[in-house]
Amino acid sequence: ATLGASTGFSAMGEYQAGKAASAASLYNAQIADNNAQIAAQNAQWAAEEGVQKGAAEQMKMRAREGGILANQGASGVDVASKSSVDVRDSARQLGMLDVMTIRANAARKAYGYQIEEAGFRAEGGLRRQEAKNAERAGQSAAIGTLLGGAAKAAAYGDGDPYSDYLSKKSTMSYTYTDGGSSDSVFGIPADAAIGG
Repeated sequence: ATLGASTGFSAMGEYQAGKAASAASLYNAQIADNNAQIAAQNAQWAAEEGVQKGAAEQMKMRAREGGILANQGASGVDVASKSSVDVRDSARQLGMLDVMTIRANAARKAYGYQIEEAGFRAEGGLRRQEAKNAERAGQSAAIGTLLGGAAKAAAYGDGDPYSDYLSKKSTMSYTYTDGGSSDSVFGIPADAAIGG
């Protein structure tokens, strides 16, 4: 009974350890999935922010261009002259460069979040695989323990050699005589003693 109970408890412990490791990996997978969702949302917000800031910059560019045209007209300069048109074109090109820079920065930021998302998704997949492996490892270890216990039981009976030795040793008795009568030693009755 001792070997069977010990084997059973060991197997159950290994199985439960596998289940606990699996649960921990699944928890980490869920965290990675949540982080991936956050990164995806951040990527979307970054892209939308780039569109909005780019549109705002375009409006500022048109306002600057309109201000230049108004100043040219108010100062008596021919607004249709080549130099006046060139000034406004230069202002427009600089404004468009600012718009493109804003959009490019937003796209880079969004791309960074997309890379984070991909990394978190990969981590989540890895953690889920770890969970499966941990559970299988716990099951395999438990089965190995049970098979090992069964092999010991077949070889030694319901105990191991050391336990058997101790149980046999505890039933051994020793006697001594004092004037022809035997007495028990170590609490073993004299009539059960060897040679008693």
